[in-house]
Amino acid sequence: LCTGDVPLCRQFLFSSIGNVFDEGVENIWKKYFDEVKNQLEKKYGEKCKDCDEYYTFNF
Repeated sequence: LCTGDVPLCRQFLFSSIGNVFDEGVENIWKKYFDEVKNQLEKKYGEKCKDCDEYYTFNF
C-alpha cells in the first residue's frame, strides 16, 4: 500500500504482515515466503484457516 504496509492477501487488506519502509523488502518477502511455505504444508494460520477464497476463486 502507499503507506508501506504489505497485506498478506486481498482478504486482509488492512491487516499488514509488515511495513516495507520500516523493515525493507527482503524481510517482508521472507515473511510472505514463510507463510506460503506453511500453507503448502497445510499449516494455516489463524486468519487463513477458515478462508475459502482459494476454492471460490480457483475452481
